[in-house]
Amino acid sequence: MLTAEGTAVTATITVVDNAGNSTAFKSPAVKIDKTPPTVACERVARRANDDDDERKRLFRVSASDKLSQVAGITLGEVSLAQGEIIEIRSTKRSGVRLVGDIDDDDDRDDPRFRHFNVGPGEAVIRTTDFAGNVGTAVCPLGRR
Repeated sequence: MLTAEGTAVTATITVVDNAGNSTAFKSPAVKIDKTPPTVACERVARRANDDDDERKRLFRVSASDKLSQVAGITLGEVSLAQGEIIEIRSTKRSGVRLVGDIDDDDDRDDPRFRHFNVGPGEAVIRTTDFAGNVGTAVCPLGRR
């Protein structure tokens, strides 16, 4: 069983027959990744003229993985993009709900980020790498 981690892990097996003859076999190199990807949910400052509801916060989400690459980033069941800025509003109701897109308040109709309502303890960003490892990060909502 291979227990090492890396991009080129090999194993060598030596076989000995009843006559004492031996031969060694080296396996082809394989990539083994047992480390969860790193994930971050970092607070982003609001502009001075933005709504100052303290229950709403802006966050930038990101993830990385050195060996297998990131397969996906999610909040609840909703997929997020690398570097995406999202707005999270804490609520008393459990669950994660995508409420909609938020306009950037400059009279254009192009939304800049998505708005989520999340229940207590559920502002958790989850990322999975292509090896199936999972990493999580809690978005720091602060007090309600």
